[in-house]
Amino acid sequence: MHASGSLAAVPADDDAWDEAADLAFHRRLPVTLAEVLRPRPTAVVVEAIARGVEDLIPGVGARVEHLDERVLAGRIFEPGVPEPGPHDLVHQISFRVDGVEVSAPLGVNGERLAELVIARASGGWIGAQERAQLVRYAELASPGLYAALRGDELRRAALTDQLTGLANRRALDHELEELCSRGTPLCLLLFDVDALKVVNDTLGYDHGDQLIETVARTLHQTTRPGQMAARLGGDEFVVVLPGAGRGKAKKRAAKIRKAFARQPLPPGVAKLSGGVTFGIIKAAEGEGARHLVRRAAHSMRSHKRRRRGDRGNGASPGR
Repeated sequence: MHASGSLAAVPADDDAWDEAADLAFHRRLPVTLAEVLRPRPTAVVVEAIARGVEDLIPGVGARVEHLDERVLAGRIFEPGVPEPGPHDLVHQISFRVDGVEVSAPLGVNGERLAELVIARASGGWIGAQERAQLVRYAELASPGLYAALRGDELRRAALTDQLTGLANRRALDHELEELCSRGTPLCLLLFDVDALKVVNDTLGYDHGDQLIETVARTLHQTTRPGQMAARLGGDEFVVVLPGAGRGKAKKRAAKIRKAFARQPLPPGVAKLSGGVTFGIIKAAEGEGARHLVRRAAHSMRSHKRRRRGDRGNGASPGR
């Protein structure tokens, strides 16, 4: 164990060892860890970790600090990354000069995920035995925190479009099922990116991806709390507007169009792409989510066909 922090205030009995307390710690440890290692969301596991150390080391309060809930973002599918074992913790413990607040790292594979901090309400000294117990517990609890973070990241990945970071079709279906089951009135704002195929065919898919990412950036900037922006795939996007009628949806479409027009695009892309084309679907009373999405998709395809017909007659949409 490596300790950092001033040792000037260490009392003479710092290394005193209570065999009965140590035996009680190890008897309770499996039960406490069973609770921590249960598959649950990160916030619940964090609470369980703090409660666990308070149960194992009587008289201390505990908290988890410096948790980065997105530490695994974009990394969970990396090949060759080993699953964490119980001995992957960075063995380090730190305490303040007066010794009344002690922290141990929660981490795996040599990487810190958070800090587990304990202190006595009375401000009393936390001795070497309790510090060793803290490190042992943190070491064994760390895989539970890693698993929770990994599970949360897998859920995010399953519900997120990889290129844009917007919600994907699965997340959209789930959101609409929730809203429709509650009878929430809503409008869907449908739109697609003009001439994405032309950009892909003429300039390459990297430029097409830039165009899609520009649309996504616009939606991130203009979507309010309680609303959802999703990419159906390809050049098709949807914004869910709970509680909105057609008038409000039209205003939102105009706001998105203006925001998109202000986004910078490479000259070649800006020349080929005419912008975005909108459609609006208002959910009928009692309409199910699946039927609503099918109707939205049909409306989207109709818009595309009409736009192609307009272009064939010489019309040119403006960005």
